[in-house]
Amino acid sequence: MRQRVNLHSGCWALSLLLFGLYLTFSPVLSVKVGAHSTQQVLSKTQFTASSDEILARARTWTSIKVGYSQGKPYYPDNQTGYRPDCSGFVTMAWGLSNQPNGGLNTDGLATVSHQISKEELQPGDILLNTRADAHVVLFGGWIDANGNITKTVTNQYDALEENGDYQDGYGYAVEHTIPYPYYSGYYPEDYVPMRLNSLSNPPPTTAPRAIPGGTWISPSNNFIPTGVIHLAAHAYPTNPGDPPIDHVNFTVWWAAIGQNPWYIACRVSSPTPGTTDVYECDWENVNNESPIMVSFDVYDTAGNKNLAPNGIRQGMVPGE
Repeated sequence: MRQRVNLHSGCWALSLLLFGLYLTFSPVLSVKVGAHSTQQVLSKTQFTASSDEILARARTWTSIKVGYSQGKPYYPDNQTGYRPDCSGFVTMAWGLSNQPNGGLNTDGLATVSHQISKEELQPGDILLNTRADAHVVLFGGWIDANGNITKTVTNQYDALEENGDYQDGYGYAVEHTIPYPYYSGYYPEDYVPMRLNSLSNPPPTTAPRAIPGGTWISPSNNFIPTGVIHLAAHAYPTNPGDPPIDHVNFTVWWAAIGQNPWYIACRVSSPTPGTTDVYECDWENVNNESPIMVSFDVYDTAGNKNLAPNGIRQGMVPGE
C-alpha cells in the first residue's frame, strides 16, 4: 500500500479553528448561487435538500471551474459567499450555512452526516476523509465501463469536488470520473461514505444522462506556450443514439485570472472539414503568459456537457 500523499492539505489546515467556530453560530440566510436564487432557513440541525438540488448547486461551481482557495469566499453575483475549498464546496452544495468563515470543514461535515455503506451511496452523498490529509468528494453516481451513469455499484464514480491539486493540473471545482473511493496514494479506508442527516432515506435516483466524450490532439503536455497555440481535440457522442455534438469550448487559464472562470479561447461549432469529430482552432498567447493551462469542454445538442473530459494540458516557458 502506498503511503498517503497530502494533495489536499488545504481542507485540513483550518479544521480545528473552523470546527470550534461552527458550534457557535446558527444563522438564517438567503442563499443565491449562480443563476439559481433560493430562500432557505438554515441551522445546525434543520436542513432542506434533495439529491437533485445538491447536484444542481454543485454544478453551478463545476460548470465554471470556480478556483480553489482557502482564503476569500467565492461570492456569485455578490451574494452569499462560501469558501471555495473541498469542504466549503460541499457545505454550499448541501445548502448549509456559510458560517463560520465560508462553511464547515471536514470535521464539521461529519457532525451533520452519518456513515453509510458503499452499496447505499446515492447522488448527493459524500466520501469523507477527516484524517491528516483531509478531503471530501461529492458523489454524483456510479459510472460503468462505457462512461455512463448506472445504478449498478462499480469501482468508479462521478465525482464533484474542489480539487486543490495544482500539480496534476487542477486547482478548481471539477466534475469527473475517478476510481472508488479516491485516487491511489490514499488508504481506501480513509474515505468513508456519508449521508447528510436530512437525507436519511435514499434520495430519488437521478435518471441517467448522456455524457459526451473527448480526447486531446494538441497541444501535448508540457508544451511551450509562446505565440500561436494550436488547440485540437476529438469530440463525440459516447454511445450510439446519444445526442450529436453541438460545440467545443477551448479554455485557457493563467495566474493573473485568479479565481475567475477560465477564459474561453475559442468556441468551435463544426468539425474540421473531412473529419467527423475533430474540433480545432488557433489561439494567440499575445502576452506570452506562463505557466499556462489549457482545457476543452464538450457540449451536445441536448445541453449535456463534459468539462475537461481528457484532463488539462500545461505549458511553461523553459527556465521559468
